[in-house]
Amino acid sequence: MASKFGRNLLKVLNERHVSQRQLAEAIGVSDVSVNRYISGERNPSAETVAKMSQALGVSSDVLLAPEKHSSILPIVTATAVIGAIAYLVGKNLLSSDDKTKIVNTLFQNGENGKNPEGGK
Repeated sequence: MASKFGRNLLKVLNERHVSQRQLAEAIGVSDVSVNRYISGERNPSAETVAKMSQALGVSSDVLLAPEKHSSILPIVTATAVIGAIAYLVGKNLLSSDDKTKIVNTLFQNGENGKNPEGGK
């Protein structure tokens, strides 16, 4: 059974008219691995998620989005997002402004349970 990540990835692939093989070649994995990510047999590393989002021209949020009715991100998803950010920073793919926005957003969200727009 496909995971939420797998369903999200398949949706983006279909929207972008990109085959599993094309994505696999772009990110340096086998097409079997991409198929296993879609089916839910395997979970991609944070680095692989970052490569996928870059190759597909979407933010990692699009691939990692939790179920619509979920009130919190699963730990695995949060870990993947943090890993993806670390990968992008390590590869120097984020501007100084991007880094500042990420840090500010993290602190704003953690402050008194409020989101950046000021709501609860």
